[in-house]
Parts: sequence; structure tokens; C-alpha cells
Amino acid sequence: MFNKWYAINGITNELFDAWKNDLRSDILWWKEPEEETQLRIRLPLIEAIKMRILIRQFNKKNMMSLQLVRM
Repeated sequence: MFNKWYAINGITNELFDAWKNDLRSDILWWKEPEEETQLRIRLPLIEAIKMRILIRQFNKKNMMSLQLVRM
């Protein structure tokens, strides 16, 4: 009921191809010609905060720049 849409930014097409079988089932994704893969997820506030923390931890370990951005 209080869920908001979020974009997951920073995933390249190569990274997406490696991860697509392991992504959560509630993540919507699509590819457009000549562009990076787009990922969207609908989350409640608490889950979004948890996911942002997990993404920051992942970024530190893997030298990446993934982001969860509210739409």
C-alpha cells in the first residue's frame, strides 16, 4: 500500500547478463536498443533502506557504483 518505485542504477548489460538468473523475482527489467538494461523494483520504505545499505556494502567490496534511486 505504501510501496514506492525505485530504479536500480549502475548495472551494465554485461553485469546484468551474469546476474539475471539470480535476481529477485519482483525486479522488473527491460533492455532497449543501444542502452543499458533498466531495472525497477517496488518496495516499502524499510525494505528500501535495507536494500540501500546492502548496495553500499556491495559497492565497497566490489568497487562498483550501484544505486537505488526513488522515482
